[in-house]
Amino acid sequence: PPPQQYDPPVAQLLTVGDARQLREWPDYPAQYGLTLAHVPDLIRMMQDEGLNWADSDSLEVWAPVHAWRALGQLRAETAIDAILDTFDIIDDADAGDWQHSEYPTVLAMIGPAAVPALQTYLADFRHGTWPRVTAAKALEKIGRQYPETREEIVAILAKQLAEYNRQDPTINALLISSLVNLKAVEARNVMAAAFKANRVDLNVQGDWEEVQIQLGLLKKRITPRPENTAGRRLNLSRLPKRCVKATFLPGCGKMWAGMIPVLAAAARNTRNATASPAQNVCNHNFTLPKKLTAKARRFTRENPDGSSGFRGV
Repeated sequence: PPPQQYDPPVAQLLTVGDARQLREWPDYPAQYGLTLAHVPDLIRMMQDEGLNWADSDSLEVWAPVHAWRALGQLRAETAIDAILDTFDIIDDADAGDWQHSEYPTVLAMIGPAAVPALQTYLADFRHGTWPRVTAAKALEKIGRQYPETREEIVAILAKQLAEYNRQDPTINALLISSLVNLKAVEARNVMAAAFKANRVDLNVQGDWEEVQIQLGLLKKRITPRPENTAGRRLNLSRLPKRCVKATFLPGCGKMWAGMIPVLAAAARNTRNATASPAQNVCNHNFTLPKKLTAKARRFTRENPDGSSGFRGV
């Protein structure tokens, strides 16, 4: 469908263009004169299919990104449900990378008011894996930015992890990762139970011993580290900037999931066993989930140096 029509000042976002060229998010309210009165039009822009599926080389294809960023900066609580309504696109292999990457930040900007809706979304098994992971990451970010919510959010994440027998092991692992980031020692029993039941993907956060070390419950390993786990961290500071940048761009976004352990595990699952993890990442010698293979191959072919990404393809 063709894009909808917008009036100033919201219409200015149609020409801001490529978000990859912005080192930092602009102050949208100050720079473009946006206020809470413009929230309905910003929601409409964020959801506009004509914009989201516009030509990938156009300026307007980026307008939804700028719209949801503006909603976050405005702390637009009335936009929470509208943002969640668009979460399901995150499970689309041909779309949703930017939402997956930025929605947690946007919802954390809006603040604790988003917690109840995020909790409901996370608990709903009708939603896909990556939309639910995104909801969990948003909760984690809120818990870290608003310390007064940490206890509540740890309880929400731990309660969801208690459903480990009904959930994909990847979701369980990413819930554990968020709990580790929140230093949730109080959730150790449910984490231990999930590992004991073999319902945790070890390629995300490592095994239970690794998690205990990260939580300060164990000084060092008691048993040898299992093969093909994320126990050995990949230090991104040692990688060329072009390679670090590539891991955050569409094509690698869902594999990365904002977490070093996932990338580290992928780097070790390589076609070149003699190369270091850093070399394998730089040379793209790693495997991706089947769903992302075609997109990643196209990304690698079109961007051999990892210097740019794409949107709308």
